[in-house]
Amino acid sequence: MPVHLEDLVTLNKYALHDLFSKGAEKPHWDDLLNSEFHGWNCAWWVQPKKFVKGFFLGKQNGEAGVPLGYNIPVARDGFLSYDPKKPWQLLPDDLHPKHERFFTVSEVDKNACDNRFSEALLLDYSVAERWTPLRDFLKQLDKDLFIGKAYFAAPGLRIPVSYFIMERFREASYEGTGIPKR
Repeated sequence: MPVHLEDLVTLNKYALHDLFSKGAEKPHWDDLLNSEFHGWNCAWWVQPKKFVKGFFLGKQNGEAGVPLGYNIPVARDGFLSYDPKKPWQLLPDDLHPKHERFFTVSEVDKNACDNRFSEALLLDYSVAERWTPLRDFLKQLDKDLFIGKAYFAAPGLRIPVSYFIMERFREASYEGTGIPKR
């Protein structure tokens, strides 16, 4: 089994499907909490390729201790290009990254619309500071390596977008207490 993000980004969609379906397990929240992950969108047409996701316990709708997450934008490695072998350069800079595109993290509810993968965690962007029709299903390959499948959420439909890979790289940098208000 490949052990690093760079080993997986060249897999085709069929190999990624097999890895997501048969080679991954439901993540433990503790393996995500207070960490940030380098991420790579695997479909050739999904931009940006590189991203960072972070996870923390925060406050949502007056309730404390809610599993939440965020994204940090990453600079391109060249003109219209990304290279998984080059460092992730956070924007606006590594010391003061911009935290955006917040999401909730939850178990998949078999009675909800987003119930496709019960052995995954659901990252739901619809609660963010600006509504986003994106849902991610996240599975774990090993302690530091994860695979996800992104879907576009439309009323009554979930349209597959892309697989993505994440690998832990540092402790979480977010110092907020929850998702910023819309």
